[in-house]
Order: sequence, then structure tokens, then C-alpha cells
Amino acid sequence: MAKIDTLLKMSYDDFTNESALRKAVKQLADSANKRIKRLQESKLESRALDRVFQSGGKFTTKGKDFTELQDEFMRVKEFLKSPSSTVKGIRGARRKVIKSLKKSGVDISEDDFAEIMGMYEQLREENPSISERDLYYRVLKMIKEYVSDKEIDPAEIYEKIKDDLSKIYESAKEREHDYATSSFFRLEGE
Repeated sequence: MAKIDTLLKMSYDDFTNESALRKAVKQLADSANKRIKRLQESKLESRALDRVFQSGGKFTTKGKDFTELQDEFMRVKEFLKSPSSTVKGIRGARRKVIKSLKKSGVDISEDDFAEIMGMYEQLREENPSISERDLYYRVLKMIKEYVSDKEIDPAEIYEKIKDDLSKIYESAKEREHDYATSSFFRLEGE
């Protein structure tokens, strides 16, 4: 049996027959499915895991012809190469995001990370403009403040942030209007 690292460097074109490809995919699938089990047990969010289930679920060679095995080979390789396919990779990525957010004034803990980012994603789905850089940090700070207040119900937090966003948008519109009006009355030469 080849090592996983060796198989990950290969292309499906490197396999001359279906039997050799099936054996390689089976070996990679066994490794990948173990990772999937560990990720599911960890309850951590994983984009790689989400993609697996969006693209057909756990990996297998059963009932697949040569072309389907080639597709499965590429799919399993993509998963295994993804940093978010391991618990360690996800935790490392989380630490990097938390460190980056701290530099920008958003101080969140690893314990609150999933909840805060989950709320942010929910808000972003409804209102994509919050992913603009200035709003991104402001929204995360708002969510963090509300999450820190353990007295507030999570559903209430969501509504409070939507209200806060409405106020931010209204204030921005007023500033934009004030600027447009003041520049309209500006005299030449000033």
C-alpha cells in the first residue's frame, strides 16, 4: 500500500487500470472517512466537511465505474488536502482569525467563537453588505458585546443587532446627504 502523502501527490491519470485506482481511492476514502468521524464528534464547523456532504457524502468505491472512481479520487484528495479537514487544522485557523480580530479591536474567546461567527453568518446571509470591511468589525463587536451579556436571549441578540445596523445605515445616509448638500453650496475659490 502506498502512503497517503504519496497518493495525494498523484493524479488519477497515474493509474493504468481500474483495480489500482479503486485500491488508491479506497485507501484515501478510509483515511478521509476517519477524519469525517472525528470532525463530527468534535462538533467544530468545517467548510471541508460541508463540501463533502454537499457533493455526495462520505467517500466510497462501492458501485463506481472507472470514471466515477476518477471523480471520487479528486473529491477525496480535495478534502484531505484542505486545512479544515482536521480538528487541528480548524483550531489553528480559528486561532489565526481570533488573533487577527484582536488586532482590529474585536476581542473574542475561543469559547465564544462559534456562536459569534454563527450569528455573523446568519446576519450576512440576510444582509451581505455587512461583510464590507468597516461594518465587518463593527458587527462582530456588537455581537460580542451582546453575547457577553448572558442575560440576553440569542434570538433577541439577532434582533438588537438588526436594529443597530438600521441606525448605522440611517446615520451613514444622513452624513452622505449632509456632505452632498454642503459641497453643493461651496463657493468657487474656497
